[in-house]
Formats: sequence, structure tokens, C-alpha cells
Amino acid sequence: MGLAITECAWRTTRDLSWKITMNKKRTLVRRRSVLAAAGGTVATLAIVACGEEAANPDELKVQEEIAGKERSGGGQSAELSGGAQYSTSPTEMVGPIGIGQNDERKFIYVTDSNSNMFEFTKDGVLNYWSNGGETTEEGQFSGPTDITQDRARQLWIADSGNSRIQKMNFYLGSPEGYLPKPDIWGDSTMFDGLEQLRGSGDGVPFMIDKKGTRLRTFDVDKKPVSELTTEDEGALWKGVCVIPISGETFVLSWAPAAKAARLYAAPRKRGTKADIELEKLADLEGCPEPGRMSVDRSDNYFVVIPSTDEIHRYGIDGKLITKWGGTGSGPGQFSGATGIQAGVEGVYVADTGNNRIQYFDIEGTFISEWGGAGTGSAS
Repeated sequence: MGLAITECAWRTTRDLSWKITMNKKRTLVRRRSVLAAAGGTVATLAIVACGEEAANPDELKVQEEIAGKERSGGGQSAELSGGAQYSTSPTEMVGPIGIGQNDERKFIYVTDSNSNMFEFTKDGVLNYWSNGGETTEEGQFSGPTDITQDRARQLWIADSGNSRIQKMNFYLGSPEGYLPKPDIWGDSTMFDGLEQLRGSGDGVPFMIDKKGTRLRTFDVDKKPVSELTTEDEGALWKGVCVIPISGETFVLSWAPAAKAARLYAAPRKRGTKADIELEKLADLEGCPEPGRMSVDRSDNYFVVIPSTDEIHRYGIDGKLITKWGGTGSGPGQFSGATGIQAGVEGVYVADTGNNRIQYFDIEGTFISEWGGAGTGSAS
């Protein structure tokens, strides 16, 4: 077993005819990928956090050793103070809400309605989980509603019950059995009903409140930037997402009077972290009031439609490409889907009412699922 380090890849830019001013090209982005090849056989495709089995312990140990070397340059450091404890034993995943994936495409992160945070492999095998409980203690959380990891491997958690954001740097290391000690952003005077969260390419978060009336971001000194607005009076913010490699940020609004879902880009002007302007890209074709959204590297925008329990996929021009779903508990059906995360290899959906995560290809073809309180197996 060893580490294979890929060459630095440069994403070439292209003119997407966005009808916006973004230098008519995307910024060239340098990406470093560190891939770990672990030996041993992982259990079946998606053994889960809510049953009788968890990840292969030998496999987990190998992953921990690799992660330790990546974080601290020589293994896990017992001297570094840790955050919340985590467990590798299975537990139920109840009402998953937030979902995110790290930049290297190895792990899926989920928050649920029991104040649990989970890390899975991309195929749904449990690595660990942590229950912060109903507390305001540093490093623990209450009612987390969203989770994401940015391209610097910083894990961001919307600690909504405590009206704050927690950021954990996975390159710093932590004692065995503990998450990294968090950096706390904000308090009840800054956040009023935090709901959605994504980390931008500049290392700062974008957040949406529970009512959808406020879209805010921060500078690197944790100071809030002025709220971002749209062209429509009374519009509601419905989704925020980031392309993992480039860090480009996109937001989705709903204009009730016009019954229009509008897609915007949120580029930053060079030379300042706080100067942000929204640029309208398109209205989404035939889109009813949307929920959360995500975007992949190929400019496919995946939108949760709460009223029909569907996922709609749109192009950057706003054209509807495909849709799938419907109300139910079978494969490819949803009951109150909430979080969504698109990646290189497909789309993950937090099927909240069915207590599970579902995994699809970009055409909407069902691949697998894990969860279902008490079931302990994947399909």
C-alpha cells in the first residue's frame, strides 16, 4: 500500500456565453490531488451507520494512518488538542439533512436530525460518526443543518442550534478518537436561523438563513460582508453551491411574484476578499419553487423540488435536461429530500423522510442507498 500523487492539473477555461462579466473565462485553477490506495477488502457496497456492521476495522486503521500523515506530516499528534469525540460503532442515521463531499472525492459527510455528523466512504461505508448532543460546548454541535468540505479540506458545519459555524482543519491532525479542534465563526448576534452553508474557493463561507431572506458571506477575518440581493423584491434564497475544484460559488433564488427560479454566480473581484457581486446566469426552465441545489464540474445544476419529491437537472443556460424521483420509499423515490451533493462520479441525495442517502448517476439512474433506521443494509 502506498500513496500515489497525481500531477498538478490545470482546468482550462472556456467561454460559456453566460451573458455576464467574468472576463469571459473561468479562472485557471491549480488542483493538487493526493490519492490513497488502501489494501484489504471493504465490506459490501454500502454497509451503513444504522445497523449491525460498520467499516472493516483494518481498513479504517489504514485510512486513519494515511490521514494522520497527510494532516501533520508524520502521523497523528497526541499533543494536539481535539474537538468532539467520534465513534466507529454503528448507529442509526435519522432524518439526514445536510450532505457534502470532500474535494478529493473520498468521503461523504452527512448531518442528521439527531445532531449526528457522519463520515462515509463515497460508496456508503461508515468511517465514523460524532454526536455533539444538545450543548454549546466548544467542538460539539446542536441541530446541525448543513455540512461541506472546501478544496483545502476544511470541514464546515452549520451548527444551527448554537447559531454559529464550526470549521475543522483536517490537515492539522488530532488525537485518536477525536475530531480536529474547531474554529468557531459567529454567534447568535450574527446568525438568526442558519440553514445552508458552503465553503467558497477563498476559504470563507456563504450561508442562507432558515427563512431564505438573507444570503451572507464573510471575509477571512470572520467579519460579515453586506447581504447579497437580487433583482426581485421579496425574493427568497433557496440554494447555494460550489464547484469543488475551482471554488466558484452559485446561488439560487425564487421570485414568488414572477414564479421564477433564478440562477446566479457569485464571483469575487480580484484584490479583495469582501467585494462580491452577483451575476445572473439564467432562469431555470419550468422550475417550481426549488429547494437546495448542487453543481458538478460539467456545469450541471441539480435542484431538489420539494413539492413533487423530484430532482431536476439543468444546464448553465437554464434548460431542463432531465428529472427523476417522485414520492415514495422505493429506490429512486423520496420523502422530503433535503440536502444534495453532486460530484465527479454522481449525485448524492439526503432522503430525509426515508432516513437514508441515495446515490445516482447524473442521468438519474439509481446506483445504491444506505440508511433506513434499523435496517443496517444497503441496496
